[in-house]
Amino acid sequence: MSLPVVQASSATASAVTTSTATGMFAFTSNAAQVRARVSTYGSGTVAVMLVLKRRPLNTSGTSLAGGSATIGSVTVSGTVNTGLGFTDSTTALAASATFTGSGRANGSNHHAHFIATAYADVAGTLFIDQSLDSGGTYHPIASAAVTPGGAQQLVVSITGNYTSATQYRVRYLNGAAAQAVFRLSSAFSAR
Repeated sequence: MSLPVVQASSATASAVTTSTATGMFAFTSNAAQVRARVSTYGSGTVAVMLVLKRRPLNTSGTSLAGGSATIGSVTVSGTVNTGLGFTDSTTALAASATFTGSGRANGSNHHAHFIATAYADVAGTLFIDQSLDSGGTYHPIASAAVTPGGAQQLVVSITGNYTSATQYRVRYLNGAAAQAVFRLSSAFSAR
């Protein structure tokens, strides 16, 4: 199976499974073993170095979105890492009310997880739902109780095709008391 890689020096590179370019390539994998394969060799030296990071950088705080930034001798321009994180709601819910977030497709095979985080001043339940039919039908795939004045985070592994047909959303069911404070956010992540 070919592993999609992205040229790390390009701000707008698309994932590829083969390349004839010289450079540094990045990928995300949970495979036990990975190898680089050279299928055509002309002349010169082929050097391959794999570096394992047990925990990749989180999506929050690492975005280079907007404008440009210089990293060593590599200039990054354009928009990078957009659409990774979402503020789903900050509007307090009435007693026993439900908030249902927007369905979001994982349009990038760089993301391995969908994460939802909720904070509320009263008890409730946080859900992550998945659709495999472009949002026609959703099923809960993870849930967790949120205690009053507490936060909860859910993380699910991305499954299904990397197409718009596979969508994820957050859902929150409030408890018997009306909220005064509510924060709900979600993100696609490589970690």
